[in-house]
Amino acid sequence: MTALRKREHPEARAELRSAGHWYEIERRGLGSRFLDETHAAITGMLDWPNAAPPVPDWHREPLVRHKRVKVFPYRIVCYVADIEIAILAYTHQRCRPG
Repeated sequence: MTALRKREHPEARAELRSAGHWYEIERRGLGSRFLDETHAAITGMLDWPNAAPPVPDWHREPLVRHKRVKVFPYRIVCYVADIEIAILAYTHQRCRPG
């Protein structure tokens, strides 16, 4: 099985950097740990994209999926398109969409 490529929406990339920065300010090294856990979740999604569950109440194409980031209250929101995973957002679980 060939792993998929990753494509990130620019705003998603900015969200990830901002969250990593916030965690690093909270405690030295925590931002790096957050980014490591996020990248581990992405790697899992690239290898097994259909293992991530669909977003609840999403009934349109493309099928949008999400994966939890271990240890941190974040989810990666994405969809699979051809040979890539398109990451739409890195969302804190307490934030409302939009």
